[in-house]
This record gives sequence, structure tokens and C-alpha cells, in this order.
Amino acid sequence: MKAVYIPMSILLSNGAEWVESYAQKAKEANVNAFVFTVKDEMGRVWIYNQELVDRDQQVYNTYRANLKLEEYKRVLDNVPDWTKIMPILEKYNIKPIARLYCFRDNATAYFALMDHGIMKSGTTQKWFDNNNRRWLSPYSSVAKDYIKQVAQIAIDAGFKEIELYDALFPYEGSVNTTGHKFEDNRTKEQVITEFIDNMGEFCKKKDVDLSVYVSVDAILNKMPAASGANIDYAKLNVDIVSLNGTGSAMNDVIKVVDAKKIRIYANYSENVSNDLKNSNDGIKTFVVSDGEMAVDMDKIKLP
Repeated sequence: MKAVYIPMSILLSNGAEWVESYAQKAKEANVNAFVFTVKDEMGRVWIYNQELVDRDQQVYNTYRANLKLEEYKRVLDNVPDWTKIMPILEKYNIKPIARLYCFRDNATAYFALMDHGIMKSGTTQKWFDNNNRRWLSPYSSVAKDYIKQVAQIAIDAGFKEIELYDALFPYEGSVNTTGHKFEDNRTKEQVITEFIDNMGEFCKKKDVDLSVYVSVDAILNKMPAASGANIDYAKLNVDIVSLNGTGSAMNDVIKVVDAKKIRIYANYSENVSNDLKNSNDGIKTFVVSDGEMAVDMDKIKLP
């Protein structure tokens, strides 16, 4: 698979007509998949869903004295029209992939599922990471069911793969996660492993692929222990493990995870095609991104 990442801002600004033109160029450039962020770190869900809209309104009606609905509602008014976009992708045989930020979810942790957000140690205040984002607790079955609900929304819209992003515990600063053990005393590693495996089983039943985006350090068990991310990714119930990076560290990664299950994310440059072609034997799946820009299809041809 050869994919490019399409920022939501580009999609919102240009619409389905742009997708048609871009998809045609993508096909000529040997690209056969697009990655979209369907649930972002702010908690916004970029597919219209009436149930989410109604839930946010219900919470607002209860707490309107303290909260502003416009700041915390998950479904905005200007979401893309996927009913027009999906037929275009199918026409050009381009696989749509939905990236879901899992537990980093600023709005939901403070608003719709306010009882299931991670707290600051020793306080009753919501915890923020270094990017000023709130997180849902991976210990909460309600939070995990919500992520599965968004995955179902994406599948119903026509996406053929779910990519889990931030499927781990936060570990920066003064974090209280022990106070959110809603079910039992499982370790963080057990919680994350079971969450990803359960999502894998869910996706298989829906006949869609599941991928999980992790760091090279997580694969090599070098993440901070508090993250719960140092797990055996080779044994997970997933189709693809996505990594951001190339180079010598990947030689260690393919000793742990089968190269056929690895997808490399790479930043766009004029030499990105050669960099990917020469990166590692056996790794044939790539995603190229260009920040908040759309990758220039006139300048790229993936290996």
C-alpha cells in the first residue's frame, strides 16, 4: 500500500471536486490509499452523527451555566460530505483510512464524558498534557466503548481501515491514572493490549483492517513505563503497525515485528521516494505527509 495523508483543513477548503482531481493524480503517482483524521486530538469527529450531536446538547442543557457548547461539541456544522467523497475514492480504487485519536480527546474528556477524563494528581481538576490537551482514561470501559462507537461511525461512512493513534496512557507530569481503574487492577500494559486486541476483533467482524500508530521506542520497549505502551506489538490482533521514521532503528524494529506488518510514515521531500525505496528490505507500505499541506502529486511517485 502506498498512501498519502490528507489534512482535514485541505478537505474542508476544497470539497469533493478537489478530491476527484487529486485522486486521479494520486492514481498516476502510484498512490492507492488516503489517510484522514476522522477523530482528532481536540475531540472533533469529522463525520456527521446525530447521536453525538444529541448527547452534546444534552450535556449542555445540564451544565450550560459553566460551559460553552461551541467550544466542546464534537460534531461541527462543516463536516465533509463523505457520501460524495467515498464514490470518488472507489472509482480510483483508493482505500480510505480513518485515523482516530484514542485517549487524547480534549472535548470529550471535559464535556460529553466528563466523568471519564484523567485527573491531575491530588486534585479534582482535569489533567492537561504538554500540548494543553485533556485525555480520556484507558481504564474506563465507557471511554473505550466511545472510541469503538466512532470507529463504527467511520465504517458506516465507508472507511476500509481504522488507524488507532495515541492508544496509550499519558505520562507527562503529574498524572493520576490509578484513580480511574473503573474495572480492576490490571496493569497499564494489560489494559492497552486488551483494548487494541478488542478493537482488532471488532474490525475483523466488520471486515475492515485495523492499524495502530506507535513510536519506534514503543516497539523496542523504550517508552516511559507510565505510558503502558511497551507491549508485544508482534502478537497484537492488528493488520498493520505504523511507525514514523526510517533509518538504522528500523533494522531493530523488523527483528521484533514482521516487515510485512509495518507501515512507515515519512515527511514529504523531493527525495522521499528514494528514501523509502532504500529504507528497509521487506517494508512495502508507506504513508507520506506534508504537514497541513496536501502532498504535491506532480512531484512524487512512490516506490
